[in-house]
Amino acid sequence: MRKAVTTQTIARSAAHAVFIVLAFLYLDCVVSCSRNLVKWSWHPETSRLDKLASYDTNFIGLDSDVKQFYASLHNKDWRATYNQRWDEFREDFPMRLYLQIADADGAKWELLDYDILSVEANGDNEVNLICKYTETFDNITYAMVRWRKEDGVWRCDAAGPKELKIFRYTRRN
Repeated sequence: MRKAVTTQTIARSAAHAVFIVLAFLYLDCVVSCSRNLVKWSWHPETSRLDKLASYDTNFIGLDSDVKQFYASLHNKDWRATYNQRWDEFREDFPMRLYLQIADADGAKWELLDYDILSVEANGDNEVNLICKYTETFDNITYAMVRWRKEDGVWRCDAAGPKELKIFRYTRRN
């Protein structure tokens, strides 16, 4: 009789140990997943851009146009991103082809976040932004993007992120 009680006790202890291990694994998974959600939440760092737009009247609207462009990338509004590219880009790259490539490649891509690291004004209607982009699968890229004012709207020559084919084209004048 004593042997059966010991076996039952050992079985219960093993079941409790397995339960505790599974509970810790579950908690670890929940904590890891929640960290990734916080890590990948949309919180662009644009204070350097905001500062330029607030103290120099030549750059009024730059901050909102840049933020709108990257929000459109984040939301995969390809038509809006196309319309915010330089005139030369739109002359060289037909919208139909742009949308076709963006739809095909964009299904697996995301702009998770971006930071504006540096802002350099070149005259009254052109700015260089150095940015850090967090793309799909936590891929970090850095790029210098030229923006200029065309017909009262700030437009860029290149998007900045590198993971989609539509981002690789630019005509450098």
